[in-house]
Amino acid sequence: MTLLSLDGSEAWSAQPLNLSSKDLIGFAHFSQVADQLLVGLTEDHIRRGRVSIYSPEPSGKWQETVIFPHLYPLSPAGKYVFSKYSTSGRDVLLWRRPEKLSDWSLNHCRLPELDDASRARLDSFIKLQHDSRVDTALFNPSDRHLGIV
Repeated sequence: MTLLSLDGSEAWSAQPLNLSSKDLIGFAHFSQVADQLLVGLTEDHIRRGRVSIYSPEPSGKWQETVIFPHLYPLSPAGKYVFSKYSTSGRDVLLWRRPEKLSDWSLNHCRLPELDDASRARLDSFIKLQHDSRVDTALFNPSDRHLGIV
């Protein structure tokens, strides 16, 4: 993936993101309130991976900040990171995405040893329970409605 930037003089600059050869992009979504790109990365088509943001530094280079230690999908309007994988198989877990994506930085943590604030944030999910197994979570385009199949 390459990020292109336009400066005031209408000159373009391009920077490829530093991804490993194993990283595959699951989704990419620009923030509507800041110059940040939310990216879900997976390793070789498996659920392991991460959710990261890329933000431009004053130098113009885009830097990665890991905000979620697992690859979970992003809802269509980008308001939630969610998982339909729970221990019971009957729940959908939602994490509300903050307006300023860098508020979720886990870069300072060594996984799985998270500090108390990071552990509390990851444990602050909304749990939607269902009577039977959840196979699909369907959001409407505004993220205001969710269907569980």
